[in-house]
Amino acid sequence: MVIKRSAAVTFLSVCVVIAACAAASAAVTEADLKARVEAASANLEDFSATGNVVYKDAKVLASVNESFARIYEFKSVSLMFKSPDKLRFEGKLGMVKFDYIINGGLKIVRAPAVKMNRTKDYSHQPSKLQEPLDLGIITPLMWRGRTVEILEDPESESRGELKIRLKWTQGTTQYTAWIDAQDLWLKRIERLNGDGVVTEAVVYSNPVHMGEVVWMPTRAELHTADGRLAAAIEFVDIQVNKDLEDSLFK
Repeated sequence: MVIKRSAAVTFLSVCVVIAACAAASAAVTEADLKARVEAASANLEDFSATGNVVYKDAKVLASVNESFARIYEFKSVSLMFKSPDKLRFEGKLGMVKFDYIINGGLKIVRAPAVKMNRTKDYSHQPSKLQEPLDLGIITPLMWRGRTVEILEDPESESRGELKIRLKWTQGTTQYTAWIDAQDLWLKRIERLNGDGVVTEAVVYSNPVHMGEVVWMPTRAELHTADGRLAAAIEFVDIQVNKDLEDSLFK
């Protein structure tokens, strides 16, 4: 009886180990990730915040791609988002106030003091549009105009991260990103050129569960390909689901 009992215990232990290993190695699919993101952001109607640039090296920043560098050019910006695809940034360069508005596929840039009022439709060039992902917030917009591929990476998995590859359906630019696997916020993103060489990176930290709805990192640091810190911004006064008016995005 003792022998049979030991054998049974051993067999059960082996089964437990095998099951645990199988569970640990089960791959997260793109469909799984998209479903989780849709569920996590389902109650996000809108949010607003203030971003304060707390560090900037103008010379280093000038060497960074404009789409990454723009928000760091201001000392402070007010930002607003309304689901699913509206964004508004307000800031001053010197004495000139600028408004950057994303409304669906439209980008609007206004600076009344210098008589600037431009509207352009980038529906077919979504890489030209800013989105919550630029702030480290994961929403279904991550799939707009892009393919999303989850990469197998044991090192990232050991840190509780998902490593993903983002590719625009047009052009050759792509990104590698690391997402917190539990809370679904962006931890790091690297931009790669057509040759697969990293050109810039943004590192996000200090996440908050804003409004108990979605997670948002409250600090972002922009780095050059060789690791130099170009600028850093911190977000404060975060407010969620305050019923922002549509007129703010026109």
